[in-house]
Amino acid sequence: MFRRTQILLTALLGCLLLPLSAVAQTLPAPIISSQSLDDQARQQLEQFVNAHMDRIASDDFQRRRDGRRALLAPLQDPSATTAFRLAYSRIATPTLETLTDSDDPSIALGALMVLGRIATDDSVDTLLLSLRNGSPAVRYGAVNGLRQTFDVQVSAVPPATLWKAVRRLAASLREETDPFVTRAVIRALRASPNPTAGVELCRALSRRLSQPISDKEEARRQRMHSFLLDAYQEAIKGLLEDVTDPTRTHPDLLLATAEVSARTMVWCVCLHEIDPESAEEHLGTLLEAAEVLLLTVHLNLAEETLRQELAGIVQRPGWPGALDAVKEWVGPNNRLTNAPYGFQSEHFTAATCLE
Repeated sequence: MFRRTQILLTALLGCLLLPLSAVAQTLPAPIISSQSLDDQARQQLEQFVNAHMDRIASDDFQRRRDGRRALLAPLQDPSATTAFRLAYSRIATPTLETLTDSDDPSIALGALMVLGRIATDDSVDTLLLSLRNGSPAVRYGAVNGLRQTFDVQVSAVPPATLWKAVRRLAASLREETDPFVTRAVIRALRASPNPTAGVELCRALSRRLSQPISDKEEARRQRMHSFLLDAYQEAIKGLLEDVTDPTRTHPDLLLATAEVSARTMVWCVCLHEIDPESAEEHLGTLLEAAEVLLLTVHLNLAEETLRQELAGIVQRPGWPGALDAVKEWVGPNNRLTNAPYGFQSEHFTAATCLE
């Protein structure tokens, strides 16, 4: 009896570990490049998707990886048409949406990766829902999925939905608490082809840097997190590229960039108030990048009427110039009402930036 049971289990295991070719590893090229899928093509596509969907929901790492690779292959094909993506989405997105709520983060991440490459209205909506997930790993996967969607050359996503994705990413940047997700959001906004993405990045980062700073030790460590600081610096340097490239400059970008660079300087100075030694050790590169960006914008807007000259930064770059500049930006009401271009602040004051 034991022998027969052993043979049966071996046979079942063999069925589970069949090579991918046995479950249609690839799709015929004419289906992927078709401008209109007939019933037979849709049926073949459905069989392909369903077979590999079972794999990415598996508890076995190898099966998940193989299933994910198989599902991604036709979506990464340069010849994939809008018609193909729409048909693929109708079949796959409902199940993938369910998998994004899996208790196993690896299953959820695999589903989000495939959704990012589908690049349709429905797949983007599913990714946007996952931005609110309680798990940082899932939010990270959703952000990267949106970044992948932005990179798809032949997309089936309406412009209005892409714009909605930019706005939702910007809202996420204002509130996100995880440093790794924050960096991913900044990179996704930088990757967006939407011409207003840079402006939304500036506004969201300005809002984020305007939040009161806590003097608690744990909060200081979080704010000095290397990934977080690298993300801010990456955003500032990317915006510098944008304002110096006439083909990428949006009409609202210069003023938005002026504000975010000034707010970054103020944020650094406020952290300097809390812990000068730590700030000078960790924030110097970010501070100098913000100074360069602000001066670059100032030169581009030289004909505008300015409420505050930036001579202090020019004469004394780095921390000395920044500390002098922020002192000059403070008005009689102890708020930064004299800051460049008149941006207003609800939180920062001259004496302290603490809660």
